[in-house]
Amino acid sequence: MPLLHQRAEVGIQLGEGSAIVGSLDAARRSAEEPEEAAALVERGGRWDRDPIDGPAGERTGVPHVCGRVGNASTGVVGRLQGPLLPAVRTHVYMSGASRAGQAPLADLARGDLAWLHAFLSGRRTRGTSLAAQLDARLDTEKQDTLLTWAARHGQAEAVRLLLEGGASVGATTGGGASALFIACARGHVDIVRLLLEASAAVNQARNTGATPLFIACQEGRVEIVRLLLEASAAINQARDNGATPLYIACKKGHLDVARLLLEVSAAVDQAKQNGATPLSMACRQGHLEVVKLLSSYGASRAATRSG
Repeated sequence: MPLLHQRAEVGIQLGEGSAIVGSLDAARRSAEEPEEAAALVERGGRWDRDPIDGPAGERTGVPHVCGRVGNASTGVVGRLQGPLLPAVRTHVYMSGASRAGQAPLADLARGDLAWLHAFLSGRRTRGTSLAAQLDARLDTEKQDTLLTWAARHGQAEAVRLLLEGGASVGATTGGGASALFIACARGHVDIVRLLLEASAAVNQARNTGATPLFIACQEGRVEIVRLLLEASAAINQARDNGATPLYIACKKGHLDVARLLLEVSAAVDQAKQNGATPLSMACRQGHLEVVKLLSSYGASRAATRSG
């Protein structure tokens, strides 16, 4: 079914932050050739017509479709430009989507924060409290919140604004990943600093039991590992299969990370549930320098399983 024929909600965000809310049916009827417009929208095309009267008789300009919609619950499908309203956007949301899920996430991921400023000022809440929307899970692949989405895409200023606006620093995705966990995984050092300064729980684990320190060690994020250790991260906290931060660093061959952990007394022989130790896994993976490092810290050479 063409997008414009689906019963969904249209919110028109004006340049000054005010909003008009209507229905897609109304938007369709206002087009001079609705069938052609709908077909073009579906293909990510473009349609134009004469300026129309907007609120209080204002002329809103010529609407056109600016791109394909990947996720109808969050995507931006049109932009209106005119002499009185230089930046008017039309956002299409599927009926029943969470209010926070109405955010133009593609803009936020690119660092376009105009919508976010309006949202945090309360001009886009449309009857639902701002606090209730900030931590709502969105209709994204990972069921992000606004904060985890901003952290995922490395948008430090958006993270700062959301935290100042009242977003919960510990809110998680559907998989239990916090913004701190995601920033550590992606290597966004500036965001890690912001979140730690906002008192993010440094040992908050996701559903698998992996902590921010674990994922930073897995990805070889030396600077982030150092920040987490300075914030008193639990050095030996294992994920659900018993793997510790040191174990995963040694398995991946991250020599500098392993050295950092050993310098703060990580348990050199702490094994996984299957008996594999950091040393046995480093040997199995052929990481000779890591093997030498572990041996210098007294790692046991006793035979263990390496599964």
